Parts: sequence; C-alpha cells; structure tokens
Amino acid sequence: MLIRRTVLANTTDSFPVNGRYFSLIQGSNCRVNLLKSGSRIFSSEVYEGMGSKFENIDSVEIESKIEQVVEYWLGESEYRYTPPSLRSLNLKMSQVAVISGVSRVVTANHKRLRTKLTFKDDCFVGGDDMTVVGDGVSNAVPVKAGETFIVDSSGTINAFVSTNAINEFLLTDNLVISQVHSGIVPNRTNWNELTSLVTSYIDVDVPEHLVGQEVQMSFYATGGTSSTNAVRFVAGNIENNASSTVDLNGITTMGLNVSWSPKLRLPYRKTRLFIYNSGWTNLTVQWCRFSHEDWDKIHTVIDVVEETL
Repeated sequence: MLIRRTVLANTTDSFPVNGRYFSLIQGSNCRVNLLKSGSRIFSSEVYEGMGSKFENIDSVEIESKIEQVVEYWLGESEYRYTPPSLRSLNLKMSQVAVISGVSRVVTANHKRLRTKLTFKDDCFVGGDDMTVVGDGVSNAVPVKAGETFIVDSSGTINAFVSTNAINEFLLTDNLVISQVHSGIVPNRTNWNELTSLVTSYIDVDVPEHLVGQEVQMSFYATGGTSSTNAVRFVAGNIENNASSTVDLNGITTMGLNVSWSPKLRLPYRKTRLFIYNSGWTNLTVQWCRFSHEDWDKIHTVIDVVEETL
C-alpha cells in the first residue's frame, strides 16, 4: 500500500497499516519506527530508497524535525518502481521570498532530479542540515548575485542571507551625518541637488502595504558635540530619482551620544532616507532600524526557473 502523509515539524505521525515490506519513497532526515502490537520492532534514521523485509507490521511512525510530505510503501510484496522517461518542465514559479534565518526554497520531491535557481542577491544554499551559527550559517555554499545554480538532487533546498531583519541597518561603514544648514534641504526637490548637498543616507525597501503608513524609526549616533543641534530627514524615490520632504520635524537634543525613536511615514517602495544636521561635528550613525507589527522581513527573492522531473 502506498501511503503519503504530511508530517509537522518536531512531531510524530502514526498511521495504522499492515504489511511486511517497508520502503521510504520520499522523506528527508526522518526517523522511522515500525510497530507490531504496540511494540517497536524497528527504529532508525532512514533515507529515501531504503527498505527491508520485516515480520508483520501493524503501525508506522514517522518522526521529523521539519514539516514535510513523507511517502512510503508497506505491503505484502516488495516495492518496485521503474521511472518513466525524463521530461523537462520549464516552470517560472512565483518568486520565493528569503527572510531572516534559513528559508525553504524547494521542498523535497523524490521525482525531481534537477532544479535550476537564479539569484537576485548573494545567498548561501544548502539542505536540511543548514544551520545558523551566530551571524552566519554552516553546511552551505555561497552563491553570487546573478548566478544560476543547479541542484542535481531530489532533496530540500534552503537559502540563507542574514540573521538580521531587513528593516535593521548595522552601519559598520561609519555613516557620518552631513552638515547642512537646516533650512536648505527641505526646499530641494531635484534629485541631483539633493544628492550634492547630503552625502549621508540609508536605502530602505519598504513593504508595499506600509508605503506611506506610520512606522517606528530608531537610531543611535555617537561623536557629537555638547551643543544643541537639529537632525532632519528627506525621503527620495530611488526608482525615479524624485525627492520629497518627509513629514517630520527636526529634532533638537544635547550631548555626545544620540538615541532617538521618532514615528514617520516612508512615502516610496524604495526610499532613500537622507539624513543631515545643522551643527554636529563628526556625528556618526551606528545603527538604524524601522519597526511595525506588520513589517515584512524579506531580504531577497529566488526564482525557481526549471525543474526536471
């Protein structure tokens, strides 16, 4: 009898079925328990294609650390399968979003022999043993943006970009805030004039559903003087090189270090947020983040352009 079951992550799926011949047809990194009259007569990690003959079995348990579809055979006769001739299916599927941590790109399918992927940004690619270690990942290979990557396997394909949410910017390049007279920049609507005046900016991919909506901004800067100064923001549209003043009053604060959490509206899908001040010397932004309960933490997308079944 051919059995297909959906097994949830970190659960054990139990299914009553009788037979002597067991074969795992589809499944990745799963443990199989074979029972007779409530007692386990076999328990082991099993890989696709493995199988054997046992005494009569009346129940099968599948343990899995990931959610997956598991397919197996249990019957009175041995499982045999002759695959049909290969056919190439050129599928331009919906783009797969890669978020913080490890993202599933393609689910295991024992009928699949090859998968072709293309990448918009630099990524790491691996299987079910891909593991996040600190700010990086292990058991993975790097793939450069624009490359095509071919996987000759039926197993699961995972991807990794970063452990940080896309709305968090750790500015290791020491973004020094431009010093510009506070009354100049908001009156500039020409992209070239704006970029010539303000050299400090952060590019933000705003989720479509949050464009123009109020989000929480937080940033931390160091190295200022003890005098009173103002910081302002101007939003530019990267896609058409336009600019518009963000509806946000300048801030006034004192001290060497600045931590601030204003609310503002980012008006474009791809916003360049120009940051400038009217007096601080060598004020450097250390980090900046945007938050909203519905913020979409997508880092990049991957195209599955071909599957060979």
